[in-house]
Amino acid sequence: MNRFVPTRALPFGHLMTIASALSEHVRRRPKLPEERRRFRTDDETEVLGVCSWHDDTPRGTVIVLHGLTGDGDASYIVNTAHKLYARGFDVVRLNARNCGGTESWTPTLYHTGLTTDLAAVVDTLVAEGRGPLHAIGFSMGGNVVLKYAGERGEASCLERVVAVSPPVEIALASAAIDRGFLNGIYQRAFLDSLADLVRRKAKLYPGRYDVAGLKGATSLRIFDDRYIAPCFGFADADDYYFRASAGRHLEGIRAQTLVLHARDDSFVPAAPLEEWRRWAPDHVHIEITEHGGHVGFVSRRAARVGDPDAFWAENRAVDWVDGRAGQAFGT
Repeated sequence: MNRFVPTRALPFGHLMTIASALSEHVRRRPKLPEERRRFRTDDETEVLGVCSWHDDTPRGTVIVLHGLTGDGDASYIVNTAHKLYARGFDVVRLNARNCGGTESWTPTLYHTGLTTDLAAVVDTLVAEGRGPLHAIGFSMGGNVVLKYAGERGEASCLERVVAVSPPVEIALASAAIDRGFLNGIYQRAFLDSLADLVRRKAKLYPGRYDVAGLKGATSLRIFDDRYIAPCFGFADADDYYFRASAGRHLEGIRAQTLVLHARDDSFVPAAPLEEWRRWAPDHVHIEITEHGGHVGFVSRRAARVGDPDAFWAENRAVDWVDGRAGQAFGT
């Protein structure tokens, strides 16, 4: 079993989280064949999928989803895609709506539990005969793939699913990131990016978004209450968090599922996954490590943080989709 052994250089969750985020600027970005494709997901929305197809017969297709304020060109997404492609899988790096420079492709925003776009892409790929289908999601993307798999159950068309650091109870993550100095830095970075998105949307769709609401939006909860909830018909932030969390749908999951999480995750509490692990069926494997931070998991085997093999969760996710993961473990 490939247990996670964290690098000695990053002994705390915050350090692991920060180092992983900073690695975006130093990680090698392997070249992949790419087709940038627009997927129609509803009457007024398209999303961007960056597709890497094999010329010969692939072993299946893996959809890879990024985290909040990220996109399909993030290094951790590209490197995961490269590892999958090298194993013989076609890969679709799926951008959440508005991400990857697609703000003009929809009048709406996006949120942590929005599964309709993933569902539309899955249905399109099934119709094209690109199965078997699998999905890997990181952070926000992890909540999306778990929620989708639970909502659809047997009809999800996904054979294997991986979620890395998923906020399956969004309210707990929103509260956690609002506590502590370092979490405040993460929250500010998210808010700055989301505020920029609202300003761009306001220019594209005059009268639809009131940028005045950004003043005083000092937490994700306030932002979600002012922008996300009304955009998607939720009563308020609490209603959004409840209805968008994968935790409501975990019993419906039928795909072979792997969840990776760290107890020292900087702002996504492990408690909901600890509880889920107590009753999870045999086809759902939840691995909770002591260390790893949030989408960090920089391993001791790595000579440096830019090493593509440094990131244990990526390798573990690829092994799971490839059927090489064996039985899961917990610590």
